[in-house]
Formats: sequence, C-alpha cells, structure tokens
Amino acid sequence: MATIKRQRADGNWEYLQMTSEDFNAMKNDIVLHQSDYVKHQGFGITTGLDNNYSVTLFPPPNTYVDGMCIAIAVHSNSNGVCTLNINGLGSKKLKKPDGSEVVDLKQNCVYIFTFYDNAFVLQGEGMKQHGNEFHSEPFMPVAGGNFTGPISINGKPVLVDNIDSDPADITYYVRSNGDDNNDGKKETTAFRTFDKAMSMWKTITTGGKRTFDIGAGVDLTNHREWKVENKFGGDFIFNFNNLHEIAPQFENLKCRVRVERFTRYDSGILGNQTYGEPCYANRCDFVDFDQMKVDRRGKNAGFYAVSFSRTRGRIGESEFLGTDNGIYVEDFSSVFLWMVKGQVKNSYGIPIRASLGGIIDAVIFNVTGATVLFEESTGGRVFGIK
Repeated sequence: MATIKRQRADGNWEYLQMTSEDFNAMKNDIVLHQSDYVKHQGFGITTGLDNNYSVTLFPPPNTYVDGMCIAIAVHSNSNGVCTLNINGLGSKKLKKPDGSEVVDLKQNCVYIFTFYDNAFVLQGEGMKQHGNEFHSEPFMPVAGGNFTGPISINGKPVLVDNIDSDPADITYYVRSNGDDNNDGKKETTAFRTFDKAMSMWKTITTGGKRTFDIGAGVDLTNHREWKVENKFGGDFIFNFNNLHEIAPQFENLKCRVRVERFTRYDSGILGNQTYGEPCYANRCDFVDFDQMKVDRRGKNAGFYAVSFSRTRGRIGESEFLGTDNGIYVEDFSSVFLWMVKGQVKNSYGIPIRASLGGIIDAVIFNVTGATVLFEESTGGRVFGIK
C-alpha cells in the first residue's frame, strides 16, 4: 500500500493510504479523459481499400458520440463515396456540411471531421472556381487541378512539400563542416546548420523513423530555446552527442519524440532576478528526455527544470544538479522516471511535483539533499518513492 501526500483545501498537508484499487480507479479516469475525443482532437493515418478508410486511435474511443473530432492523413486517393471506421467501431459515411457525400479525398492531405447525426462531417471547407462555376471543396492542393495552395492546421498553412511520406527510416547528420546543399543522409554529406535539419521535420509525417545526429561545433546559438509546435505523425530522435546545451519547448506534437544526450540550457544571466528559460512538453503524444543533464549550480532559475502538461513522457538516465525546482507533471500527464539522480541546491528544494491529476512513476530514483523528495497536490500522484 502506497502512502501519498495530499494538500487539503485549507492549505495543510495530509498523508493517505492508497490501495491498488484506488490506483486502478485513478488510471481508469485518466484513460477515459484521454479517450474523450470531444474535448480534444484525435489524429490518425488511414488504412483500408476501396474508399473504406480506417484509423486507429490510442487510447481507443468506446463509441461514436456527437462532437468527437478527428484529423486524418489520407494514404490513398478516393474515387467514390467514402466511409471512415475508427478502431473497429463501424464504418460511417463522410459528408460535407451541405449534406452531400465526400468522394474526392486526396493522398497525403489532411482532413478534419466532426461526428454528428451518424456521419463524419467535413470541417473547414473553402471555395474553388472552375470557369464560371463555384462549388465547395476542401481547401487544399489538388493534383493536376486549377488550384494549388495551403491547407491549414491550427491556423497555420501546410504546403504539399511539408508532408513527409517516405517509408524508409532516415538519419540526418549535422556537422560544422557540412553543407546545407547536401542531402544530410551521411556524415560525408552532412548539413551544416540545425535550421536545415529542422526543415526535414515536416508538419505531417506518414513515413518511417527520422533521426537527427548533431555533431561538435554546430552553432545552436539561435536555438537555445528550441520551440517546436503543431507536428503530426511519425517517430523522431534527436541525438546531441553530449556536446550541446538546449532547452526543448514542445507544443501540440501528435507524434513520438526522443531528445537524448544533451545539457538542459540555463542562462542564469540576471542573477537573483532571472527566471531563466522554460523546458516543457505540452499537449504532446509522447516525449522522452534521455541522458539529460541539468546543472544549475551557481545559477538562479525560477522555471522547473522540466515540466509536462497533458503529455505522456519519460525521463531516463538523467542527472539534476543544483535544482530546487526539478520535474513538474500536471494536467493528467503520465511520466515515467528511470535512473534519475542528482542533488538539490537547498534542503528545502523539492525534486519532483505532481499536480492536477499528473502521475509520476519513478524507478531507481536517487536525488539527494532534499528534506522532502516529492510533493503531490490536487489529485497528482507519485509512485516508487518513499
């Protein structure tokens, strides 16, 4: 039976015993929240034949409900009336807002549908002109047609060349003696800049795994605060080879991302007045920080070393030195800690915090110097630490 620490409404703390049944009930609540596709949009890459498209979401929805929303990246052109089947719940017709049936989905394009009245209704249509004729059609590039232009995701344009559908697993190399005119796929044909490498991370990825290998001497001055947002699909690894300082800031990444062998950037340039730079994952499918080093000795920083919100994640084989504000997990995030070690700056520093339904599960956790190793509040839970 685990002992948990909970903050009461009066601000005082109390210790409670949590049974395995309590823990399972809480996990079920979190899964139900994650699978509520009315409150947040799902994303999937289609499969299927003969205009009958299928998508698998995780966590899976239990049933179709009015208002559930999904974005799909289409794997093949349609040539007739289309249906969509999510997680085997049954095929439903795809319709336009005027009630007509969708018949012209295009390969490698993204469409957004909302379920209503036993059908998926296409969202965000634009107008396209053929001579004197106007009719409604998805606002996206049309192969061989009269219109080419942007589609938009979260209000930002996505061009056809911003879709990566290459099925191969590819490693891109960045070296200080490289050339951005190269293809980046070998050390002998490496890119020179991180900007060029990042241009290979397309808005939509339906292909294989992408690995980015960043070598010594590559200038990351303009990327200390490395912000990436609104990416869909794919599996990505960034290896900084223990040579670079960077503060990842990830927002709305519907993909898997691993950042490894790097030092968390902290400027500390304003002394006691600094808040430093944030490092976080917000509304992401899965973010893994591996072999990360955080060293705040001699620095002052108000931000947590790492924070997770509405994200599944992992921190593995990482070291935190001189951190009073360590790892913060909130808003129904679930984060696994593996072999995390270090030492707080002050005895009152708290290495990890869980709040607002956030769950932290720690194995082989060895951060020393703190009077209190973890803090739980408003439904947050920490497991594996006594």
